[in-house]
Amino acid sequence: MFVLTRNIFLNKWSLNIYVDIKMCWASKFRSRIFLTNLDVDGNPNIDPATAALPYEQQKYILRSIPNESGTIVPTIGIIAEF
Repeated sequence: MFVLTRNIFLNKWSLNIYVDIKMCWASKFRSRIFLTNLDVDGNPNIDPATAALPYEQQKYILRSIPNESGTIVPTIGIIAEF
């Protein structure tokens, strides 16, 4: 985390300007893997060995989708106090 703050004090009020950057190192964290029965085009991924069977007996081939997080999240703010 990286935080930069500037306080300005005036007669009867103050101004606080800040920049807060989370995940500034942009490292990736692995989370739970998602499983889906759809191919990359969004169509059902039916097992070819069971494609000719009735719908209730067809089986799907599962595909894993990696789940990585690590997006840089900047926040810029101004706080005025009277």
